[in-house]
Amino acid sequence: MIETIDFSHYFGPDGFLVSPRSSRMARFLGKTVAAASVRELETEELTPLRCIRRLGRVVCSGRLFVCRRRDDTISWRCARCAGAGRIKGWRGTPWDLGSSTEHPSDAERYMFTVTEQEYIELSRMILMSVDCEAIIAGAVLTDIGIHLRAALKEFDDLADHVAAEAAYVNNPRRQRVLDSFSDKIDTFLRIAEEVRLYDRDGGASGAAPAERGAGAKAARPARPKLRLIHGGLSDGD
Repeated sequence: MIETIDFSHYFGPDGFLVSPRSSRMARFLGKTVAAASVRELETEELTPLRCIRRLGRVVCSGRLFVCRRRDDTISWRCARCAGAGRIKGWRGTPWDLGSSTEHPSDAERYMFTVTEQEYIELSRMILMSVDCEAIIAGAVLTDIGIHLRAALKEFDDLADHVAAEAAYVNNPRRQRVLDSFSDKIDTFLRIAEEVRLYDRDGGASGAAPAERGAGAKAARPARPKLRLIHGGLSDGD
């Protein structure tokens, strides 16, 4: 039988821990709630989140499937071990990101691929809006990487927050990862805007976006994986 955990047993109405001794489990539940709250109802997806179930002396660390259920609970299960559970009482908490964000229509959503290290550093960011938190929480794990999904405007907002965070980071390793991500997402946004304008104009210029402009013959930075989930643009598959 799958255990159902009441979220309010770990966090009070103010969002603070009820007991410091439960902090490990509370962090796990908070991340799971955030991840599930931004997804479509009854849509189970594999996330970059890791299981914390102990198998003897070893922590499982398998990846989690999460789903927001019709009965207003959140279910999770580990892709590696037999760990599974449900969470109730999460609505209206600071981790309920779905209630405070406006999701773009499918026609506006793009997908951007990040590395494991980039995802970890993005998850650790302090200077983030709720919309940016929702982008990170909604990450999907696939065979080719971790995918973030959002509208271009939301990705542009995320790029600004990452640049601000990088400016205040004292750890050189973290700063390198954030700076690298900033370069990738800036390239992503530039190419996506070129494609959007090209599609809008019906290719009136006679050249594809990557072929236009004075810098067309110059060395260009490596293009990150870019895909318009609905709209026909696909790069990197």
